[in-house]
Amino acid sequence: SCSHMLLLVALVAPAMNVAVQSSWADLHCDSPPRLSAAESARSLLQTSTSGMLCSKLDGADAAFATGTAFLIDDAGCPVVALPESQAARNLQGSAAATFFARAADGSAQAGSGVTIIGDAEQLPIDSVTDHQLNVLGQRSGLSPERLATFGWLRVKPSKVHYADAIYDSEAWIPHEEYADAEASVLAGDASELLLKLNNKHASDLARFAAVYCSVHEADIRACQVLSIDHLGFDLGVLCKSGCTMRESNVVRIGLKVSPQTAEEVVSAFTKLFQEAYARQQGW
Repeated sequence: SCSHMLLLVALVAPAMNVAVQSSWADLHCDSPPRLSAAESARSLLQTSTSGMLCSKLDGADAAFATGTAFLIDDAGCPVVALPESQAARNLQGSAAATFFARAADGSAQAGSGVTIIGDAEQLPIDSVTDHQLNVLGQRSGLSPERLATFGWLRVKPSKVHYADAIYDSEAWIPHEEYADAEASVLAGDASELLLKLNNKHASDLARFAAVYCSVHEADIRACQVLSIDHLGFDLGVLCKSGCTMRESNVVRIGLKVSPQTAEEVVSAFTKLFQEAYARQQGW
């Protein structure tokens, strides 16, 4: 589909420096703020439910990978529960571990990934909370009672890497900075907001993109919100050939007032859509 094509193209498109013709009351038109790499990594892991745990295979110069449901603790460490298995035996022999999670298609930061390199620490079952048991049960499909018989561990980071698929960039994050960072307050609502905005407000988004980027709306083939957080949103724009913009771009839009709830995000977009319509009409 056109929207799917937009997403694929936009993910490898460089960010566009948009020449905004006039100021917008609710937007940072110059140097729009973005989440730091640490905040982006924490946001991604907070909303992901499964990842890949790699351990050192005893007697072989190779890594052993296993898919697993996970959650993160307050310090951002991935927490997993393993039955008696090859992965569990590997980690008994060597605590060295690497954990990887990727943002699912349709979610904020889709295609982006976080890699955590560190050591696996065993967690006594009496330190595991009922909330953690219930969350991991929902994510794994296993009962809390069965999970309570597994070996619980967390991967404590020594190195953290974030790969941003939207802006085609990557960064190593100091583990202290990662531990102190917080996920966007909108991380849990982002996927539902993206679905609502892109499915129900496609024409409004195209009008806003045209007005904001100073191009004709007829030149825009498709427009899609790729990611959203409390500082703003990333807009993917696919233009027709010959448009004054490059064929594809990702535009960062910064919000002056940070929304703290999904309802506040909807209100902010409603105001932007109304202002774009007024500007287009010359009001």
